Amino acid sequence: PQTYAPPPTPPVPTMLGPTAPLTGPPTPDAPTQQTAPAAGGRTAVRVDLPGRPGSYLDSEFAPKVDAFIRYAREAGHDITFSSADRTQENQDDPRTSGKGRMPAKQSLHSAGLAVDIGDFDNFSKAKKLAVRKAAERAGPSWGGSFGDTIHFYFDPIPGQDRTDLINNFGEQVRRLQSRQQ
Repeated sequence: PQTYAPPPTPPVPTMLGPTAPLTGPPTPDAPTQQTAPAAGGRTAVRVDLPGRPGSYLDSEFAPKVDAFIRYAREAGHDITFSSADRTQENQDDPRTSGKGRMPAKQSLHSAGLAVDIGDFDNFSKAKKLAVRKAAERAGPSWGGSFGDTIHFYFDPIPGQDRTDLINNFGEQVRRLQSRQQ
C-alpha cells in the first residue's frame, strides 16, 4: 500500500512548545515538545494540549492543531481536548463500547492525526460553528460528516490503508517514552 510522507523537514515550533532535540532531556527553553526522527520525514511530537498534557501528535498535524487552538481563541473560545493519540489497546475501547466510529485498527488517533474536543456536543450552536470554522481555517477536518461530532482530524492518505502510518507513529512514541523514563 502507498503511504504518505512529507519531505524531510524539521517540525515547526508551535504555541504547544518549541521542538526539543531527542539527544538529551528537555531544556528550560523547550519543556513541552519533543520529536523522534522517522523515515520519510514524519515525526512523533510530544505536546501539552489544553486538557491533554503529554499527548503525541504527528509532526504535520501538530502545527494545524496549534493554529486551530489559536483561531478558536481569536474567535473568543477556549477549547479543551478530551482525546488525542491512542495506543491500539486504548483505541479498541471506544470502538467496542460503541463510542467510536472508525474501525480501531485504522483510526487516525493511532497515528497522532486526530483529536477530540471535550464537551463539544454541549457547546451552543454559535460556539460549535466558530470552533468548526477555526478548524477549517487551520486545516483539520471535522468528523461530523460521518457522525463523530467531537472529532477533528487530518488524513494524509485518504482512502488508503493506514497500517504503516499507525505502526511507524506507535514506534516513534515508544522511543520517545523510553527516553523520558
